[in-house]
Amino acid sequence: MADLTGFLARHCMTNTRFRVAFLSAVALTSIFAAPSHAEQPRATSCAEKMEKFVESIDELLAKKVLEDEPFWAVIRENLPVKGCSVEEVISISRKSKFYVPPFEQYASYTISFRNSDKDIFFGLEKDTGNIGYPAVGSTHLPSW
Repeated sequence: MADLTGFLARHCMTNTRFRVAFLSAVALTSIFAAPSHAEQPRATSCAEKMEKFVESIDELLAKKVLEDEPFWAVIRENLPVKGCSVEEVISISRKSKFYVPPFEQYASYTISFRNSDKDIFFGLEKDTGNIGYPAVGSTHLPSW
């Protein structure tokens, strides 16, 4: 996870879009970082949640929704945090019309979905299949 954090931090220094998305992700990390007392989810429930996540993100991106909150609602509701295999997540993500090939680092992938206005992404740890650091960003530079 340290590699993913380093990657995001480096991009934040050089890319305004990543900076905005990274700061949003950091603010919401506590939602996904809280320890779970429930049983480890089964792989099938991971696949089901991931499929629902991709379907829902595709619907919002196809409608060209500009507000961030509908995307965050889908992330909170459907993005599995644990219990997935890397292959499963990438395979299901590839079904999206808005899928961007993953950015690969030593210990993680960044999975992205993008249309002309929005960029939705999350980190995927290679060794565990855990998902973290989701973010919703704009593909446009801020107009300050």
